[in-house]
Amino acid sequence: MRAIRVAPLALLGAGALTLLAPSAAFAAPDGASSTFNPTITPSVIAPGGRVTLGAGGCTGETTVSSGIFDTTTIPSGSTTATATVDSDARRGAVYAVTFTCGSTGTSRNVNLTITGGATSSPTPTPTPTTVPTASSTAL
Repeated sequence: MRAIRVAPLALLGAGALTLLAPSAAFAAPDGASSTFNPTITPSVIAPGGRVTLGAGGCTGETTVSSGIFDTTTIPSGSTTATATVDSDARRGAVYAVTFTCGSTGTSRNVNLTITGGATSSPTPTPTPTTVPTASSTAL
C-alpha cells in the first residue's frame, strides 16, 4: 500500500521539474540572459544633458542606440557608460533607447523623456532699492 502512495508523489515531483526546466532555455549564450535589465538614469532629461546607461544582467558587450545621442558601447565586464543627449532633442518628446546585449542580439527598449522646460535657471531681476534722503529721515 505504501508503494502506491509514493508513486503519485514521484509523478508530481517529476511534473514540477518539467515545468521548471524551460526557464533554463531563456538564458542565451554570449552574455545575454532573461535577467538583462537595461536602465537610463535619469529617465527624464533636458536637451544637452548627460545620462548614465546601465546594462545589468549582461556579461557581454552592450550596444546602446537612439536617435538622440551617438551609439554607445558598454564594454564586456562593465555595467555602465554615459551619453550626452543631443542639444536639439525635441522638448516633451519620449524617445526609445535600444540596448543590445551580446552577439545574440537580445534587445530591450527603454524610454527617455526630454523635459519641456528651460534648460537654464531663470535670470534674477534686480529689485530697486531706495536710499533714505534727508527729508525722509526728518522728524
